[in-house]
Amino acid sequence: MNMKVCSLKSGVVAVFPSSSSSSLRFLSPSLNLRSSNSFTKLKIRAEIPIIPKFVKAYSPCNRPPPPPPPPPQAMAPLQLKSPSGKLLLHTLTAHPHLLPSTIDQQLDRLEADAAAADRHDNLEEILYCIIVHKFTENSIRMITMIPTCQLDYQEEDRHKLEAAHTDDAMDMIEGHLTFVQDKFGAHPGKLRLGKLYSASVKFGYYLKRVDERFQLEKKMDTLPTVHVGDVESAILYDCDDEEDDLDNLSYGLRAYIRGLDEETLRRFATVRSEEAMSLIGKHEKALFGDSAMSALASGIGSSGLAMLVLEAVAFGSFLWEAECYIESKCKFFTC
Repeated sequence: MNMKVCSLKSGVVAVFPSSSSSSLRFLSPSLNLRSSNSFTKLKIRAEIPIIPKFVKAYSPCNRPPPPPPPPPQAMAPLQLKSPSGKLLLHTLTAHPHLLPSTIDQQLDRLEADAAAADRHDNLEEILYCIIVHKFTENSIRMITMIPTCQLDYQEEDRHKLEAAHTDDAMDMIEGHLTFVQDKFGAHPGKLRLGKLYSASVKFGYYLKRVDERFQLEKKMDTLPTVHVGDVESAILYDCDDEEDDLDNLSYGLRAYIRGLDEETLRRFATVRSEEAMSLIGKHEKALFGDSAMSALASGIGSSGLAMLVLEAVAFGSFLWEAECYIESKCKFFTC
């Protein structure tokens, strides 16, 4: 009878008959293979294959499943739920270069289906995706959760936030930041962060709105003529560092705002759409949690407080730009 000899492990040898025999013999290497008395028979069913354990352990079918991939890092605190929001967030994450065209497609879809029940939610989340995209375009990482996020940013992060504004607007923002730090910096444990954040978002929104008009008039040279009557009014203007003469004063944004009439000021100091106003509240709640109004800034530090305020101002500025872009496509918003 022809046999096949196979060495398994620990010096044990298995002999496989080449015929259709139903016998399998195991033996030790110390035994004589030619002696039939040396075999120990083990009766098995011929149709069941014998697979050694060490072979089975390395079979591709028995490899352990790979560990699940880590969850993607959140780009922003608010979780998007509408069809448009989910699509745009996926596009922003996987194919950011396609985001502008995808936004336009979603706006066209909403315009065609004006009676859609989820129109309001879709518009809100399109706004939000445009804002998040502007943060990523400027290489600014958003704070995703208070207090789990580290708020002590590097100086480079602050420069990126400041670069999102004009020099004229930054003068106003520095004043707002100084006011916040002077009033609350000494006692951060008593500061209601959620309320301060929302107020700073609206400040950034109003400031961007009026600064756009100021920059336009400045470019067209249609700003009002400067008339400085006394030293006190001179502080409203931007004086050249090399010139001490009050006759050499340029018209600044602060003076421009002071010169606006009451109706214009009221219009500028208003969030013009319901969607934008709702989005500010949702973003705040996602950032601070349900107890946002009573959240305390314990242990946040002055640098962390500054970064929080600067991000909120940038968010408000980007919100105005996102609103303007959507309005340029179609009159979507309910003002």
